[in-house]
Amino acid sequence: MTISSDLFMSILSLDAYNRGYGAGISGLGGTGSEIGNATILDVDIPTNSQAEGFYAVAYTLSSGPTIISYRGTDEWNQLSELVFIDLATSYFQTWSQPQFALAKQFFDAVDAANGNAPMLLTGHSLGGALAGITAALTGTASVLVDNIGFNNALEEFAQVYNQFRPYLGFST
Repeated sequence: MTISSDLFMSILSLDAYNRGYGAGISGLGGTGSEIGNATILDVDIPTNSQAEGFYAVAYTLSSGPTIISYRGTDEWNQLSELVFIDLATSYFQTWSQPQFALAKQFFDAVDAANGNAPMLLTGHSLGGALAGITAALTGTASVLVDNIGFNNALEEFAQVYNQFRPYLGFST
C-alpha cells in the first residue's frame, strides 16, 4: 500500500520531534536509521541550536529529493518560546529570530553535503514557518504542516532585503 506524499511529509514533520535532543520517543536511532523509504543523513545541526530551541533532521529518499524536516515549538511549558518566537513571527512581522538563521544554516549544510541535489522542506507549526521562509529564500519546494503564520514576517524581510539589495552587488 502506498501513502500520499503529503501524508509522508506530515510523518517526517512529526519525526523531527522524536530525534535529537529532547526527543519525544527514545531509541528511534540516528544517522542511517530509516522511516519508510527515508534514511537519516549525517548532517550536524548548527552550533547553539539547542540553546535557541532549534532542531532539524535531513533525510535522503531511495528515489526523489533530499528532505529537511524542521522541528516546531515543542516546549509548551516555556511561555517565552510561544510569545517571543511564535507570536512575534505570526503577528508582529518579526523574522529576525535565531531559528530562521539556524534553519538557513542547516539548509546550506545539507545542500553542500548532498551535492546540490534537489531538496524538499517540511515542518510542523514553527517548523512549517522555518520551512516556508527557507523555501522562499532559496527557491526550494516545501510542504508545510499546520504551520504558524509567517507571511507578515516574510513581507518585512523582503522590504529590508530590498533596501540593502543595491549594496549587496546583486543585479536587479
